[in-house]
Amino acid sequence: MDLLALRVTRAPGDGRVTRVLAGTTGKAALLALFAFMIIGPLANLVLWSFAERWYFPFKLPVAWGLRYWEVVFRPTGVAMQSLVTSISIALLTVVVALALSIPAGYALARLRLPWLPTR
Repeated sequence: MDLLALRVTRAPGDGRVTRVLAGTTGKAALLALFAFMIIGPLANLVLWSFAERWYFPFKLPVAWGLRYWEVVFRPTGVAMQSLVTSISIALLTVVVALALSIPAGYALARLRLPWLPTR
């Protein structure tokens, strides 16, 4: 069944025609599932980053704290080195992607390509 299809029903009593968007509940369920798939792992990551002790029968951590954040950002830690490495790799990736995509876009837009029909 098409999720965007309109279903026409008669309102009880007065005979007016009302349009009901079929599949609204399905769309809402898919949107909720998609949001859960995106936000769920991130929420779990945030929860684990503040948990210091978490034992099996408990649904939430027994002890909360910032001890592990302190370990990462202490002066002897390598968080800043890792950040610089990540940013360097990201910038290199952007430069390579632009170097490939700009000429490809120009060629697709302006040049006559042998495998495409003439316009």
